[in-house]
Amino acid sequence: MQDNNQRHSLLDELDEEQRQEQERQRQMSGQMAVLRPVIEKMKAYANQVQVRGREVGFGMQNNIEYGSDEIIERGVVFATAEEKRGEETDSKTKEAVREIFKNQINPAEELGYILAGDRPFQIHNPKTTNAIIFSAAPDGSYLYYARDYSAEVRAGSSRLLSRRQAISLSHGKIKLIPDGFSQSDVENCFKFLLGKSDNIYLSKEAGGGSCFIATAVYGSENTPEVLALRSFRDDVLLSSKLGKALVNLYYLISPPVARLLSANLFLRNMVRKAVVLPIVNLVRSKHYPN
Repeated sequence: MQDNNQRHSLLDELDEEQRQEQERQRQMSGQMAVLRPVIEKMKAYANQVQVRGREVGFGMQNNIEYGSDEIIERGVVFATAEEKRGEETDSKTKEAVREIFKNQINPAEELGYILAGDRPFQIHNPKTTNAIIFSAAPDGSYLYYARDYSAEVRAGSSRLLSRRQAISLSHGKIKLIPDGFSQSDVENCFKFLLGKSDNIYLSKEAGGGSCFIATAVYGSENTPEVLALRSFRDDVLLSSKLGKALVNLYYLISPPVARLLSANLFLRNMVRKAVVLPIVNLVRSKHYPN
């Protein structure tokens, strides 16, 4: 009798799990349907871009790897790739690679030594891949974006990075408001896809309103520093009329400043260390000490 009760209990539990999963899938399908007008706008713009000679791939994909620890279950991907033949000699590219590897948690010992010092190194056959993923979850719609860089980095005859080992130049995630996604938001997405901008800046109506300057200097809107500033905006500034006015002024002037910073590595590092980091430390000490 007890075994029968246990079997029934287990079956009931499995039935409930199945029901919850079906409900989750139903909610995701609903969110994807809400995203359809946004995706159609993006596809129409992609067709215009391709007429002008730039290839844009797009399509529905499942189980998309995003970063090192996140799998996007279902999404529509727009992507471009730019590949240069031969050796990359651009000094800005080399400096960006040096900066990325200096910030790696545990780079190869030889590579870290070369890039942290003044030893010369070479970049061969670089490729940059930009991708935007429109995805859905039970709690809403999301836009993911990522820029990956791959190449062979060499010091003398040593090959230090293979083409298969891509490194991230920038990535981020924005919770969308599909009804507010305008044509200017479409164009801003394509500025990122075509390498004209290092990050995506959406309008507040579409779910943007990020800390533009902090995102530009840290390379992602998901870093602890950017999240701390965003919490300060939401918890403190937006609770008063003066704070709201300051936030609106910031949104007015910060996008062009962020674009300038995204295009200049030296300026980006200087602003991060001299301006943004002291503000982050002050915000944390005053409002988020723990």
